[in-house]
Amino acid sequence: MELIQNKELGERQKTVYRVFKRFGAMTNLQVSRKLLLPINSITPRTNELVKMGLIEEKRRDLCPISKRKAIFWGVL
Repeated sequence: MELIQNKELGERQKTVYRVFKRFGAMTNLQVSRKLLLPINSITPRTNELVKMGLIEEKRRDLCPISKRKAIFWGVL
């Protein structure tokens, strides 16, 4: 059973959650690129998923896209 079935999520939240579930720990920028959406539509969804207890910070490391230190988020 998928964890998100018990939560009321919007379509964008479900989409972002499923990217993390499928690909593992990623930065918001990586998710943005995977979904071909602007990062400012991903970051708020990530924050909402964290508050709902569906994803968490996995590590801080260099983002392979931006080459800057970033948070890698992942499914609990």
